[in-house]
Amino acid sequence: MLQRKRAKIIMIVICSVIAAVAVAAFALWSYLTSGLNQVKLDTEDLAIVQDDSVDQNAWDSIQNIAVFGIDSTEEQASYGDQYRSDLIIVASIIPEENTVKLTSILRDSKVPIEGHDPQKINAAYKYGFAPLAIKTLNQNFRLNIQDYVTIDFAGIEHLVNALGGIEVELTEEESRQVEGSVPGWNTLDGYQVMLYARIRKIDSDYYRASRQQTVISCLFEKIRNTSVLQMPGMIRELLECVETSLSYGDILKIILSLDIRNLNLVNNTIPDIRYETDLWGGIDRDHGEWVYIYDLDQAAERLHQIIYGQ
Repeated sequence: MLQRKRAKIIMIVICSVIAAVAVAAFALWSYLTSGLNQVKLDTEDLAIVQDDSVDQNAWDSIQNIAVFGIDSTEEQASYGDQYRSDLIIVASIIPEENTVKLTSILRDSKVPIEGHDPQKINAAYKYGFAPLAIKTLNQNFRLNIQDYVTIDFAGIEHLVNALGGIEVELTEEESRQVEGSVPGWNTLDGYQVMLYARIRKIDSDYYRASRQQTVISCLFEKIRNTSVLQMPGMIRELLECVETSLSYGDILKIILSLDIRNLNLVNNTIPDIRYETDLWGGIDRDHGEWVYIYDLDQAAERLHQIIYGQ
């Protein structure tokens, strides 16, 4: 009788522990997912390409995700730039190599945009938001992008502050554009990071994209060195400043497929004068704005080499 009573008590304790763990897990899941702004896409309208020249295994196993950065503030809208994607990156997830390749497509690239005259690629987001911006990437660079992440720069400013700032090395010219900074290494707050990422007067869009890549790399370093206990809060902060077609399950699957602590980030840019030898930059006579013009077919080939190694 005593043994039976003890067994019953043990069973009650075990069930209570399991129930407590389940409640805690559900609470954590609810906390994280409630910050996710998910927008589902019609994949039939993304002009997804099937390129038979690429190894089929690589084509199927590597996931390409479009990353857009926009500024929806009224100040930017007054210049007619609201919802243009100032940042355009093809993020290629390669679990077998524990690598994420980030290829910036310069926003001044002049490309065909369905339903509109050829113009700067960053206008595609303004005309048709993420669906048209993804379709434009797929059509011009022969890609199979089906998902996206859009980052509002105002949210990035908040995230940087939540992380306690990021460490960035500034040139003397860059420091003149970033209030309260000095040449050399600085711990920049969110506002300073936005000033740094928007610098455009001292050089070109190529270097602007390089600075944006620096911000992303620094943010990633800060996040992956965050303690396990702080990680849920950081994930929630990150999710609150993005819009995405990915579900939380999709995001979790990507995270679990990679060793985040030892992840290899590889940055590239298109166009790049070292490779796009026909690159021309100047005022576009059709729209009166600065553009880059280059052979898009050759650029697509180089992008495939970057992503698939062939």
